[in-house]
Amino acid sequence: MPQRKKERPFHYWNYRVITTLHPSGERLFSVTEVHYENGIPQGSADKNIMQGFSSLKELIWTNNRIKEALKKPILDGDNWPNEWIEEK
Repeated sequence: MPQRKKERPFHYWNYRVITTLHPSGERLFSVTEVHYENGIPQGSADKNIMQGFSSLKELIWTNNRIKEALKKPILDGDNWPNEWIEEK
């Protein structure tokens, strides 16, 4: 029997890189927890994600999710939830 593609739940989260333009004109990048509904980013957390773990195992797991986020398109925090396109 062929395997079915694993479907994502309606509500889920992952880490993503988000960029915003600071009032000074400097572009800032961060890794943030993003919450989804039906595959569309709906919101993001505003916290330091690399602190407060109760075990090294949890820290390593989070670090691996961040590595995955660095491979995905960057979300544009100023034009949410669109992807950011670097102007050349």
